[in-house]
Amino acid sequence: MRISTDKLLRRRSEKKSHFLIFGATGFLGSHLFIALCVQGYPITLICRPTKMLSVHERVHEILDYFGKSDKAFPIRIVEGHIDRPHFGMPETDYHQLALDIDEIIHCASNTDFSERRRKEIEAVNVDAFRSILNFATESHCDFFHYISTVYGAGKTRDICHEELSENKIYCNVYEETKNLSEHIAVQICKDNGIRLSIYRPSIVYGDSESGRSRKFNALYFPVKTILFLRDIMLGDIRKDGGKRAKIMGVSLLDDGRMHMPIRMKTRIGGTINLIPVNYFTAATMAIMEEDLQGSIHHISNDTPNNLENLIGYINRFAGITGLQAVDENDYGEDKKNALEELFESYISMYLPYIADLRRFSMKNTKEILDKRNIECPQFTYDVFDRCMSYAVARKWGKI
Repeated sequence: MRISTDKLLRRRSEKKSHFLIFGATGFLGSHLFIALCVQGYPITLICRPTKMLSVHERVHEILDYFGKSDKAFPIRIVEGHIDRPHFGMPETDYHQLALDIDEIIHCASNTDFSERRRKEIEAVNVDAFRSILNFATESHCDFFHYISTVYGAGKTRDICHEELSENKIYCNVYEETKNLSEHIAVQICKDNGIRLSIYRPSIVYGDSESGRSRKFNALYFPVKTILFLRDIMLGDIRKDGGKRAKIMGVSLLDDGRMHMPIRMKTRIGGTINLIPVNYFTAATMAIMEEDLQGSIHHISNDTPNNLENLIGYINRFAGITGLQAVDENDYGEDKKNALEELFESYISMYLPYIADLRRFSMKNTKEILDKRNIECPQFTYDVFDRCMSYAVARKWGKI
């Protein structure tokens, strides 16, 4: 190994580990970036600008969101593109960066599920990732932290353990590339004496206590879709006598709720594994501090919700009836109504995750979290309501 455990522990305790973070402007990366800043670590962020914002403006948006000031933290912001040679940096700056850093956290990934975008997804999740690992081998990096996903285990009905998966069947290209990148990381880090921890979260939503979130996909998207369809149907009823709503089987009830006949396919024993971002952050930081050897850790919910619970929450929040879970064996594809066709066309990419038969062992993770009394908050209706009310107030990220 490039560094002894004693030296690593001493450097960490003195807050002298210089962390380089890729993906710090993303949902998960931003929370880890702030948590490390609060701990007092020196941080370098590699970020790319957008059409509207410079890298410094992007980082300052994050600091503002968390109510922090860059003056309070030792942050260095570097403009870079992970898909370019030397990250698009001048060669001297690239080599100086390699000399400066001690540990790398990689959170950047393309989370698209679309097969038609396979080349773009592979370019980020595999090719650019390999370039970052090559940079790690050329640098002073002695610990690589990779934020992956539990779903890299691929399609299976078995318990997924905290180990590399050899599965070759996946729900989508995202799962496939994340699995491949884990194998690449293990081999390169092993060959170069770099300690490696792989963190595998399940589906992450907003803060369970405040409801706040910087991103509104995954869990949020089916809810957003239901509310969108509800409002379209309500507008049709009010403005056009409900002609379109009637075709869809939609009607207003006497109590003011809207009846929307939408069946969602479920499987016996299927669950949806949800964790709040505050739990993800606390768990990841605890693992980072406790596991100095490096290992694979699942950060998931060991008492996941089922689709029936989630549907109950959506019906209540949206003020509707008719949304229901139906076993896939009783669903009857040929009997799908027009509203169901429309709804599924919006959320098809998320269907494998809302009635999932996969279970995730947390042996490595629980040993650390139990020691620190860290538990995953349960996904109750109150939590759901806080998160969705915040999303609606923020117009799903538009403000």
